[in-house]
Amino acid sequence: MTLYVSKAHTNSVENARKVQAFDYFSTIKKHVYASDFILSDHGYFCVTKAPLSDGSTRGEMSLVGVYADDNLNSSWSGAYNDGIADFDVVEIADSACLGNTGIKSVNFTGYSKLRRVGKSAFNGCTALSSVALNSSLLKIGSYAFRNCRALTSINLPASVKECSAYFVDGCSNLQTISVNGNNSYYTSIKGVLYNKAKTTLLRCPEGYTSTSFLSDNYPSSITTIGNYAFESCKNIESITIPYGVTSFGYGAFRYCTSLKFLKIPSSVNEFGDGAFVGVVNLEHLTVNIKTPPAIASDYFKDVKKWYLFVPHDAQDAYRQAATWKNWIYIYRGASDFMVNYKTPSAYYIVGYTITSTTPVIINGKAYAGKATVTNLSFFDKNITLKDGAEVKFYDVGKNYAVTAINFVNPENTSLEPNTSITLGANIETIGERTFADLTNLTEIKLSPNLKYIGNYAFQNSGIAND
Repeated sequence: MTLYVSKAHTNSVENARKVQAFDYFSTIKKHVYASDFILSDHGYFCVTKAPLSDGSTRGEMSLVGVYADDNLNSSWSGAYNDGIADFDVVEIADSACLGNTGIKSVNFTGYSKLRRVGKSAFNGCTALSSVALNSSLLKIGSYAFRNCRALTSINLPASVKECSAYFVDGCSNLQTISVNGNNSYYTSIKGVLYNKAKTTLLRCPEGYTSTSFLSDNYPSSITTIGNYAFESCKNIESITIPYGVTSFGYGAFRYCTSLKFLKIPSSVNEFGDGAFVGVVNLEHLTVNIKTPPAIASDYFKDVKKWYLFVPHDAQDAYRQAATWKNWIYIYRGASDFMVNYKTPSAYYIVGYTITSTTPVIINGKAYAGKATVTNLSFFDKNITLKDGAEVKFYDVGKNYAVTAINFVNPENTSLEPNTSITLGANIETIGERTFADLTNLTEIKLSPNLKYIGNYAFQNSGIAND
């Protein structure tokens, strides 16, 4: 025999099992039938707070299920009088409409007192394609709209204070999460959910349509990629984590099955567990961190592990480090950001590593900090390195003074005979073996502020043979 108890109370099953009289029931479970009111136009409801007998305080009730699939697309206010007292709907109970495949739309805009949408409230409502939330809503529980595969967009009202980052897990066609501009706790940039301070990326919708998520997608204030932030984003093939991010969370890229390219900057110091579970097509990983991070032996178990790009002076360390050494090809040439330059006479790609974020004035110009050239590929005869390098974010750009050059990658460089390079005026340092083996490099115009040239900087280059 089965005893049905209320969905409106978190511990209703556990509490029922403590009652000796209920020992006769072999099964105790939550069910919509355990309700106080059945309103054919609106659904099943349980009272969670009784009204005062003098009528001075209205009662509160929780929606625990629907009577018909169209119950939630009306303009009802959520107010009800049973002939004796007044009640208001204040929450949608945990699992209220779990697995209901008939619900196509939800409209709570008329519910004037609704404060909470519970955990898994609409989990598995696979036909649900439209959700309109009300202006008094305060909290959205985890998995509230999980596996609502017909849903393409959702908007958080200004009133929401607490929203689980996992509230739309499994919404494989969700393209946009938007937030009312007056919300004090959350914001949205290009359809992606962030905290209000724009320091944490909370959730990229799984149906995000662009194939790339590069530096200019992020706000300049970003420091954290949250747990499961990009989970199951099936369309994204390339992700660049911008400099300034210090960590990415548990499962951050889990089941990104199309992801092929990922770049991690030198600022990252925390790798979340399980970040690459199910990332089966990742071929190119750039890690611009000198000391190989300590990770679990199975960290990349699902990854192809083909090409790993690391700092120019850390190649041997990665080739010897546990787990990292399992990548098939480990190359030098990692950087924090790349800039493409094109002039009428030249085309070249420069990779920069940020070495300081302290604002500085060099040669009379203000910069956000300092950077070093750590990868240079060029495809014409006359190259001029600029004094500054700008990295662009969604809301602002930052310009860094280029004060050193440490690595020109001969494997990725096609030099025409008699190539000439002009260094920017801010360059003070040329690192060891920077231009080594560039046989077609025959001229270099040094910076007037140059202070140091490393050993073998021009070994086997065209300059060395002159």
